[in-house]
Amino acid sequence: QLSEEDLQFLFERLQSTASRRVRRGGGAISEITLKDFEWFCKWWEPCLKSISLLSTEWLSTDPLLIHGMLGRVKSESMLSNCRQGTFLFRFSESQAGKLAISFMDHATGNAHTNTHFENTALDNNGQAVMRRDGNGQATRRDNQHGGDPNNHSATCTHCLVTVRDEGCTIEFTGGISRMYGELSELVLDCRRLQFVLPECPKDQAFAFA
Repeated sequence: QLSEEDLQFLFERLQSTASRRVRRGGGAISEITLKDFEWFCKWWEPCLKSISLLSTEWLSTDPLLIHGMLGRVKSESMLSNCRQGTFLFRFSESQAGKLAISFMDHATGNAHTNTHFENTALDNNGQAVMRRDGNGQATRRDNQHGGDPNNHSATCTHCLVTVRDEGCTIEFTGGISRMYGELSELVLDCRRLQFVLPECPKDQAFAFA
């Protein structure tokens, strides 16, 4: 189900498509043409696919695991007063169907490095495999090197996640990526992600993993 904020975002997205056409000399912005709608659907269709693949996370509202159609500026505003390690998922404005992780990281940290992920090993296909303890539970080493979560000297950072049938892939700069079978495995593996906005511990938020 889409929230009122989601619907407003989609309406503004469709309007912005018409605005780009007008700037190219293509008629009035008051009219939504079939071409405008076709361009909008090319962006919206991959989002629907991702929602379908992440139905459990999408339907979670307590806490809210995916904030849906949320812009980069709005997400930064929502996180601005949060402590280090607080994060949210939203759909990327520019990359159709991809999720964006917006999170508060150390002000001097490098957000786009795979050293943020160290609870997994990689199999022969380059896919992350969660390390398990003797009881079959995923190991937790996030707090060993993740910094002080009470340190408010943090800045909002963003990473992209590609969602496919085979799993979720976190994307770093320099062409580095890591794939997980489930979005929850990605979150539990990342030592930079600690609290689902506003302040729910990730182990609790993703307890279904």
